[in-house]
Amino acid sequence: MSHYPDPEQLLCLTCGTFLKRADAASVCIECGAPLDHEALLRLYEYAAEVYYYGHQYRVYYEIAYARDKNPAKPSLGFPGEAFAWVMLAVLSGVLGNAGYDAIKTVIAKIRTDVSSGRVRHKDYSALLELSDEQLGELIDAARTYCDGMEGLTKEVRAAIVEEIVADTVSHDPAISLEMMKLMQRKEIKPKHRKRFAELLRGAIVRSKKRTTPSPGALNGLWSRLEK
Repeated sequence: MSHYPDPEQLLCLTCGTFLKRADAASVCIECGAPLDHEALLRLYEYAAEVYYYGHQYRVYYEIAYARDKNPAKPSLGFPGEAFAWVMLAVLSGVLGNAGYDAIKTVIAKIRTDVSSGRVRHKDYSALLELSDEQLGELIDAARTYCDGMEGLTKEVRAAIVEEIVADTVSHDPAISLEMMKLMQRKEIKPKHRKRFAELLRGAIVRSKKRTTPSPGALNGLWSRLEK
């Protein structure tokens, strides 16, 4: 089960054009490049994850811990698919070989489509006002998250990991049910604690395997980009 709403649009990784998912064929209508819908959705899922935990929760907890040693732990709402596609453009440079100018051009195309109303249902004002400094912050957030969150304070890193663990388990109903039964036992023995830990580790490993792109998956993007 996905943590994020399914996107209504697909992004052509060759020319950076948005294509309505319901109408998208096996090739891009703009440049003729092949479209692998399943692969695109996997990349979308990973980009959404990086934006959600690597940027949204990082910003929240960095501000929160600067104000309070024990901040509230919210359940942040995902801001919308356009932010995930923007993060995918960013990741094409962080994990792939795309240059900064190509990333900016793709993001500009996404913003144009957003402003024209092609991507609906969300407040995208923050995206439409994205400055070069804010883009730099997104790049740093993506790089930090993909590097295992090295460089963050231990409190912020631990809080983000806790969010990831909680969300991962909650989106796996069978695992959630078994873990709940273990926690509700009148007597919790060492074997029950061991089983709980095994379930937790397994859920996290499966989640990472599902979303993490294969090596080279983000190389060679935007080859027919109009500049």
